[in-house]
Amino acid sequence: MPGDMMTIVQMCGVCRTEIATIQVKKENMMLSTTAKVWCPNCKAQRPEIRDAAGRLAAIQTEVATYPKSDAG
Repeated sequence: MPGDMMTIVQMCGVCRTEIATIQVKKENMMLSTTAKVWCPNCKAQRPEIRDAAGRLAAIQTEVATYPKSDAG
């Protein structure tokens, strides 16, 4: 089923450059890894970071809805 797929973003663990995106089934999703990936920005093998696509944008949208403090 298409609804059972997630998009995972692979990033460099040093400079956070996006390396690739992959589609995986939810039950096969693994965000923790000790793998290394080639970073074109660093030009070296770096630790890989995986994150769900769209997660950071969703957090920013939610934070924007929080009430603002009047205290300065």
